[in-house]
Amino acid sequence: MLHLSQLGGKRWFLPGVLLIALLSTAACTVSLPQAPKPLAACTVTAANLNLRGGPGVDYPRITKMPQG
Repeated sequence: MLHLSQLGGKRWFLPGVLLIALLSTAACTVSLPQAPKPLAACTVTAANLNLRGGPGVDYPRITKMPQG
């Protein structure tokens, strides 16, 4: 059996995360025409999946410059 260290360790982490995000997005896209409930779940998932700022971080709000 192959261990994670034999496969390059962390090298496979980011592609794995991106693949999961892509699959969840595809599942949301497929489930949109059938019913409104999957749409609500997809919206919550998309809102919480912010790869630049991390889960639950409002990235644009944090990076805005203060006025004045």
